[in-house]
Amino acid sequence: MQPAAARPIPQRGMTKVMSFTAADRSKAMTILAYYLKNVTPHEFYQRLLMALSNRMILSSDVENLLSALEAIGVVTSSAHVAVTNNVPRHCLRCHQPYLERDNSLRSCTIPHVLQQPIGAEVAARAQAPAVICCANPNFATNPDHFQGRHTTLEVNVAYNAINVKTCVERGCFRNVVVRNK
Repeated sequence: MQPAAARPIPQRGMTKVMSFTAADRSKAMTILAYYLKNVTPHEFYQRLLMALSNRMILSSDVENLLSALEAIGVVTSSAHVAVTNNVPRHCLRCHQPYLERDNSLRSCTIPHVLQQPIGAEVAARAQAPAVICCANPNFATNPDHFQGRHTTLEVNVAYNAINVKTCVERGCFRNVVVRNK
């Protein structure tokens, strides 16, 4: 009789990962699929962020979650690169400085430019302010001209003469001294 293959002693946070048999894995996948089909992306996002901000969560649990997300291809190596990158960048759209690790889907915000009706126009038509930076008819539901990630690529920016200007037009680099070697 051959001895059974040695298994490491389970540690806190590893128990669930190591205890999966084929039947458990199938049940776990079914439960997870059910959950994902019955929760909104926003609710899932909020719950995950709230869990990660909980001071009582163990770092080993977070590491196991990250490892699982990496194993199934949800988190890629670009996330690791972004988190460790300390190079300051300049957004070519909103002209704010940023680090890539702080860049998110709401980091870069350009508000609409409104034109207020004046004098008799207001009294005569009770006219609401007009958006003059773009053809956005839904100003009430979308107050931003743009909301998204910062960028360092001009091809990602839709410049206009009103509220999305180039660095040259904004004078972003006028205080930068270029030195020749």
